[in-house]
Amino acid sequence: MQEIYPKFYKEFKCLMGECPNTCCKGWGVDIDKDTLLRYKNINSPYGAKLKQILSNHKQFFKLGASCPFLNKEGLCDIEINLGESYLCDVCRKFPRLTYTYGALCENALSCACIEASRLLLLKKVEFEMVETDKRVTTYNTFDSKLFPYIQKCRNLIFNVLQSELNFDSKMQYVLDFGEYLQNNFRVYSKIDNIIESFENKSQTYSAKFTDKLSIKTVEKVIKKYMSLKMLNPNLKDKLDELLRLIYKKRITKDDFVALITGYRNIFEFNNILIYFIYKYFYRCVYDYKIFSRLQFAVYSTIVLIGLGVLDTYKNGYLTTDFNVKNLEMFAREIEHNEDSIKKLNKFYNKKTR
Repeated sequence: MQEIYPKFYKEFKCLMGECPNTCCKGWGVDIDKDTLLRYKNINSPYGAKLKQILSNHKQFFKLGASCPFLNKEGLCDIEINLGESYLCDVCRKFPRLTYTYGALCENALSCACIEASRLLLLKKVEFEMVETDKRVTTYNTFDSKLFPYIQKCRNLIFNVLQSELNFDSKMQYVLDFGEYLQNNFRVYSKIDNIIESFENKSQTYSAKFTDKLSIKTVEKVIKKYMSLKMLNPNLKDKLDELLRLIYKKRITKDDFVALITGYRNIFEFNNILIYFIYKYFYRCVYDYKIFSRLQFAVYSTIVLIGLGVLDTYKNGYLTTDFNVKNLEMFAREIEHNEDSIKKLNKFYNKKTR
């Protein structure tokens, strides 16, 4: 099997009690059957306490509450008393994510973890591929004939995003490539020609995203994200504040342009765009919605740029720490609700520009 990692993946270490926003609060967590069986067979004083808590909580951690095993020091009582191997699958793996496409396994870190968000924005993203002796244990039904072509397409996109082309043109390139690909991919053999055509003009691409962006589009996108179900009001409140300032013309398109073209650490938003494409673009081999995946990536990045514009407006400057917190908040509320991802995919399947 081939496995792909962002290079920062192996640098991740849980902050444990030092984490400013523990993953043990707010989410409902199902305990897998194997772990539940192990819990039921623990014969010790702590085992009795464990079974009592699980009985009261109906064998899962309630949505919107704190995990009953989270102690005052922000640590896990199960891990302290029994060891890491006794954590349920979700708790042991998070924020690590795995996506399997046949014999290809892609590994990522969820930016709903603030340390994963920090690592993503630390430096320019690079990937590594390794051959492992792992075997495929699950088989997903997807278009295996289309997949190799989609791999080539994503490789081209990543090459452009990691090039010296300015970020403004990179975003427009991704959208233009995605739209053209969506309209012309039905004959798979033509995809190689499409890739070659866009590859030839990638380094001199002059079209700019900000030339075509309208503040009405920004408003429409923000409203859509605000309509999604969220556990915590922080993201919705911040988006609402941004929207009100746009309505009052205190924040304008010029502020978005200034950040996109003038922010000294623009690679942070470039990394965010790569992150979204890495996680979601391959999903088009299930539903053929190529363009909507790339729109989701670009416009979700624009939402985060908007939050950066708001921070700049309120504080007079923008820092990496602001972007890390915004990304963590976004990932917690949007990315970990599959219903929200489906609604956004449907939204972007329509024309937003």
